[in-house]
Amino acid sequence: WRVELRCPAGPAATPLTPDPVDPTHVARPRAGWYAGDFHLHAYQSNTNGPAPADMVKFARAAGLDIIPVTEYVTPAHWDRLGATQRANPDVLIWPGREVITYFGHMIVLSETTGVEYRVGHDGVTIGDIQRAAAKDGALVSIAHPTIFPPDTFGSACRGCFYQMLDQTDWASTTMMEVVTEGALAEFGGKDVANPFVRTAIALWEQELRAGHRLTAVSGSDDKTGEKYGKTSTMVFAQQLSRPAVDEALRRGHAYVRGLGKASPTMDLTATTQTGTTAMFGDTLVADAATMKVTVNGGTGDLLTVRRNGTEVERVPITSDPFVHETAITRSADEGPLGTFWGAEVLDTTKAPGSELAVDVANPVFLADTARPEPVLPHFVKPAADKSAPTPASVAKSSGFRWTSSWTAAVIVAALFALVGGTYGLVSSRRRRRNPPT
Repeated sequence: WRVELRCPAGPAATPLTPDPVDPTHVARPRAGWYAGDFHLHAYQSNTNGPAPADMVKFARAAGLDIIPVTEYVTPAHWDRLGATQRANPDVLIWPGREVITYFGHMIVLSETTGVEYRVGHDGVTIGDIQRAAAKDGALVSIAHPTIFPPDTFGSACRGCFYQMLDQTDWASTTMMEVVTEGALAEFGGKDVANPFVRTAIALWEQELRAGHRLTAVSGSDDKTGEKYGKTSTMVFAQQLSRPAVDEALRRGHAYVRGLGKASPTMDLTATTQTGTTAMFGDTLVADAATMKVTVNGGTGDLLTVRRNGTEVERVPITSDPFVHETAITRSADEGPLGTFWGAEVLDTTKAPGSELAVDVANPVFLADTARPEPVLPHFVKPAADKSAPTPASVAKSSGFRWTSSWTAAVIVAALFALVGGTYGLVSSRRRRRNPPT
């Protein structure tokens, strides 16, 4: 190939003055549920894509609080988003990128340094890329893992299907995208059930059984903004900041809304006989517990309970809110992580003849031992405050109460920033006897 570059005469370009996002920015200093679309593109991926300010407008219209900017390959946007974050202090703009290879794609959240893309070049594997990204403090997510398998669809979406399970470094991989675009897909001008949702969920549950702890998330993969938030992930974080959301995702404190803000909302907790309580993603050191699932806005849908990736119970949702309790126990078919119990909300009306997974819960685990503490990036400090609110207390509270612990957290963060030390915001969680992890 011959490549010829022609540069017409003209005035020299003004050098770019880098203006990155502050990774410790606190958009809202209170615990709660925050909505994110963890696979978004904009101008750097598509010349018809939105500029940063317009990207925020689309995200707000979709009800998003967390706005990852995961452009293809390039980090060019990292030095251009600071002003947009300052102009929109109540949302969280999170730079990242999509690593695309001929054998699979990944979302890498956070600014990284030496991330390679050429799988196979000089022996580079996808695991090498994942380790490098994780070492830089990034969250690694496998994007649309089962979409357009090449045996059936050829090169319709070249490299989109994830073919590198055997090379994957699961210890460096935090998330897997189980809904891409949305539970509904467009075909022939009509909305149909997205055929790749169920296959992605099956792969995610397969890897959980194998002992790979992955948080289920979703992403619209939209390039122009109109479909931002068509699917979203609800994250329970101690505040709306990158450190707090990062920690929550590593802990699995999240569930997927397959239709974005059009999906029902849900809550899932499990409580042992001694009163120890866990939520989405947590592990209980126990042989049995009671799992409670609460669904709001789901009347007419179906609630299913899943054990180790198999549906074991199905009940119609007949009220709003709808509360269902079920006894959960360890089982002989559990994997290295123990027995995991999850739930889904299914819609049977929007695509006749199909069951849409409009809510997908990250499960709770029953195991012999507590989950090891997740390895957090340098700017994320582990929670330590007994007064941290829980999802239930947030739901009951009409407002945020500023406590001494939060004041201390802000003062500590300000001091660290002032002296140029390690960035850190102290998020908090409740300590209990035999606490879930």
